[in-house]
Amino acid sequence: MACSYCIGIDLGTSNSAISIVKVGDGEAPQSIAIPQSQAATAVVELPLLPSSLYIPTETESQEKAFQLPWGAQSIVVGQFAKEQEARTPERVIRSAKSWLCNNEIDRRKPMLPWEAPSFVRQLSPLEATETILRHINAALKDWFERQGDPDGLASAMVVVTVPASFDETARQLTYEAAKTALLPECVLLEEPLAAFYSWLGENDHSWRSQVKPGDLILVCDVGGGTADFSLIGVTEEGGNLGLTRVSVGEHILLGGDNMDLALAYKAREMLPPGKASLDSWQMGTLVYGAQQAKERLLSDASLDKFPITIPHRGSNLFASPLQVSLTRAVAEQSVIEGFFPLVDSNDSPRESDDHGLQEFQLPYAADAAITKHLAAFLRSSSQVLAGVPEYASFGITSKDTAIAPSAILFNGGVLNSAAIRERIRLQLRQWFPKKEVVELSGTDRSRAVAQGAACYARTKVSGSGFRVRSATTRSFYIGVESSGPAIPGYVPPTKGLCIAPRGIEEGNDIALPKRTFSLK
Repeated sequence: MACSYCIGIDLGTSNSAISIVKVGDGEAPQSIAIPQSQAATAVVELPLLPSSLYIPTETESQEKAFQLPWGAQSIVVGQFAKEQEARTPERVIRSAKSWLCNNEIDRRKPMLPWEAPSFVRQLSPLEATETILRHINAALKDWFERQGDPDGLASAMVVVTVPASFDETARQLTYEAAKTALLPECVLLEEPLAAFYSWLGENDHSWRSQVKPGDLILVCDVGGGTADFSLIGVTEEGGNLGLTRVSVGEHILLGGDNMDLALAYKAREMLPPGKASLDSWQMGTLVYGAQQAKERLLSDASLDKFPITIPHRGSNLFASPLQVSLTRAVAEQSVIEGFFPLVDSNDSPRESDDHGLQEFQLPYAADAAITKHLAAFLRSSSQVLAGVPEYASFGITSKDTAIAPSAILFNGGVLNSAAIRERIRLQLRQWFPKKEVVELSGTDRSRAVAQGAACYARTKVSGSGFRVRSATTRSFYIGVESSGPAIPGYVPPTKGLCIAPRGIEEGNDIALPKRTFSLK
């Protein structure tokens, strides 16, 4: 069946989104509203699907309390689940994506909600991801039926996004979850690249005038669970501009979730004496309130403070709930100064594992200073790219201690805050006072990844349009046992065979005609 539609799915830590465009359609991708429960009997359609899951009670399950256009939900995904974090946090799974990339656990083992009571059903990180994607699949089918094209999904190319820093296991599990959720054959795309494709699409006729050969564009993506950094270089090929992704940062489990925890701890310190001892249920409620406070205070300039209510727990049914208010000054101090401090370009993130932000048993980055991680990325990129012939046009030399980007593209929910974006720009000006770093604007950071994924799918299907060369930024090797005589105490060395050299692009084949191997 010929491909008729291109679909981009942003599988986010905090929120997920869907964009659709018809093949051959020159219009921008359309973001579709996603049906989801707002209450047991209320369904709303929202542009974003919170990536939260609520495990219903036995009574709710028996009564099939949560109905959507396509049927009852055995596990609730979306707005209702997110709001339940403030009421029954022990039944809510959040940050499933962060758990999926945690290589210290068995990601197929039921363990979420973390530390849930025995009477609450638990899911594995893989099952939680499948559940979110199954909801997205049902929403897509419902949308196509309402468009009068019930077979539309079957003739679609689907692109699901993942962090650029996801390891191969996390990528494979994401792909497996998409297949299990009954999506059509799908392709994975890195989130920073998707955000860049969105910017290209929105600036289709002007992007060539905004950048020039030799420019290096920093894509800074800070979302709910991860901080991703990528560098895209602008080249010139036969008089035409070209784009190549030249560097990708390490996996950094550091983002909005950590900021919510930091604000929750700050709010707990503000409680009256003797009231700061909260159980896990109350702490979950406080974290949810801190998340709401962060989003409102850092995006709404007219708001000076945000109240948080913590329900009472105990035998006295008439005891008053605890209340605390977070101010804009406290939010900016905790988030901006705590996570985006002004540091030296030679500073490195702390590597010890004794950081306090381990509330959910996730391997968060030991150092909360995102600016230190950015400095380390720019330094390591300089070391890797200096002297590489194909990157000579970028002017990187061994004398450069760090790469100075020419432009920056912000993405991710955290960077919806103008104050945080300005702090990062200020940091770059301090590091590179002689170089102007231009901000590439014009993208909707909440939907850019889904829209960019749909643009990429359209380019891939049609064979036309501009593509970013995304060659591998690392070489991959496989260990090969060498032959040798049987000598007591002698172990034949293991050799490394390069099966994918750095710089290889999708679709390339590598032949080793003069080598023969046996597999056992």
